[in-house]
Amino acid sequence: MVVGFRHNLAISESGKLYGWGFNSMQQLSNSDKYMDVENPSQAIFEPHVLGGELDRKFVVDAAAGEEHSIVVC
Repeated sequence: MVVGFRHNLAISESGKLYGWGFNSMQQLSNSDKYMDVENPSQAIFEPHVLGGELDRKFVVDAAAGEEHSIVVC
């Protein structure tokens, strides 16, 4: 598990990446569901699998900063 300023990431044994916390800079997801222009501090309160470009990829490492996340597949 890695911890950013206000978000967290965890990699499962099967290579899936889970994330939760504040998503104000789309550190966790850039899907339309979490890109509310009126509410930029959208939060994800329960761990969920981060998909999109990570679908069908095996995550081996991740890093989290104040306003970003980096993933190695």
